[in-house]
Amino acid sequence: MPYSRERRLLGNFLPDDDPAKTMLGDPQWTWLEAQLRQPADLRVIASSIQVVADGHNFERWGNFPRERQRLYDLIGRTGAKGVVLVSGDRHLGGIYRQTEGVPYSLFELTASSLNLAFGDDTLPDEPVLQRIGRSYRPENFGLIDVDWATRQLTLRIVDKAGQTVRAQTAGF
Repeated sequence: MPYSRERRLLGNFLPDDDPAKTMLGDPQWTWLEAQLRQPADLRVIASSIQVVADGHNFERWGNFPRERQRLYDLIGRTGAKGVVLVSGDRHLGGIYRQTEGVPYSLFELTASSLNLAFGDDTLPDEPVLQRIGRSYRPENFGLIDVDWATRQLTLRIVDKAGQTVRAQTAGF
């Protein structure tokens, strides 16, 4: 069945609730659980694809809803505090916050790409409810600034000239 133009603009992948389809294998889940049980004030989990974002049909953890919820549940079950997610592979930058199904507000910084932007900053945004503000489509990279004294971090999208174009501060 051919895809509509609108559907192609939002991607070609659809969520699949099949429990046999996974993002991580058992050894990876075991390793991640052990890491989340280690004492730490701040934890950065990097994923090649977005974890939090819904509203598009490109590659993302949301295409495997059982696996994404398993990750959220693991964060809660281990008592891991200060988890922040970073991701890429979208050719745009954005800052996201998940508040449902997680033990606390979970932030994600998506940054890409330094060499192949898919448009300029005037294109309409995808309908992603978890995104804070607008996405940023020109070339970009992400930074996380940590203020240990105040227990605050700032997630930043930075343009190729080194200017911050999106930012969000959160406690940890």
